[in-house]
Amino acid sequence: RRAMAQCCGGRCEDEALPTASLDDVAKQVREEFAQQAGGAPQASDAPAPPTPAQTKKTISQQTFDDVVAENVDEFDMELEEAMRDAVEQFTSQGVDLSLL
Repeated sequence: RRAMAQCCGGRCEDEALPTASLDDVAKQVREEFAQQAGGAPQASDAPAPPTPAQTKKTISQQTFDDVVAENVDEFDMELEEAMRDAVEQFTSQGVDLSLL
């Protein structure tokens, strides 16, 4: 339980984690990536937008927590295994997890 409280941003260990379906989580991740890719229109004197190699994908803490909870609920993983799996999956997709 202590690891879950740490993983979930310090939520009280008596509180249940919100869960989302895989479709909901996938939609949330796609929306966050689209927002990052689209951004606001650039002024003509603004610097050129970063190249794809310079752009890092990020996700919110909530998205990460939802994926971990989904791994635990849907795939009967232990918390540590679910967290490792989420990190591996997001890292393989080029997601920068350093802000989590």
